[in-house]
Amino acid sequence: MVLLSCDAALCDAIAAALAGSRFATVVRATSAARVAGSTTVAWSAVCLVDADVAEGARGAVRRLCETERDLPVVVLARVPDTAEFLDLIRLGARGYAVVGAGLGRLAHVVADVSSGGVSVPRVMLPALYDEFRRRDRYRRTIEGQERPALTDREHEVLELLVAGHSTAEIAHELFVSPVTVRTHVAAVVRKLRLPNRSAVVHLVDSGDGGSVASR
Repeated sequence: MVLLSCDAALCDAIAAALAGSRFATVVRATSAARVAGSTTVAWSAVCLVDADVAEGARGAVRRLCETERDLPVVVLARVPDTAEFLDLIRLGARGYAVVGAGLGRLAHVVADVSSGGVSVPRVMLPALYDEFRRRDRYRRTIEGQERPALTDREHEVLELLVAGHSTAEIAHELFVSPVTVRTHVAAVVRKLRLPNRSAVVHLVDSGDGGSVASR
């Protein structure tokens, strides 16, 4: 198992919590760049990512999930962070554990995720439910009309745009240039047959897909 963290105390605590389990062998790394593509991944059942890792939990999870698609990722947070949790799930994380509450269940979390399951703390279930409902409304609003389909990247840009992110923030989040973001936004505006990005945000926020179809 791989543990991505710069916190020696946390690493030692995790090693102690997993001692005696089949996940007792822990290889430590300080960045996702050191893990991605390494031979360690080949025999690792799961990768634990400290949410406070230097490159940021989002950056680490994105890199790992893009380069090591068969390696399940679990993020370890000291305190629950709803926005971060939802972002990490979107990026591909299979689990989220609040280590501030103790490490007593960590072996169970790792076992569940390594066997193909997911692990979500009870405290995060309401946020996950609300996000599912929101995304369902979003999809029905965007895809419910006879318009050209958006690409996966355009959907990502649109969701961040609706969430209130600026062009620069979206570029940072998706690891692309602001010019690329503006190109995607222009494509979304064109496909949805709307005059500008503000109208796109209003469409999704209101859930009123019908009024757009008549334009």
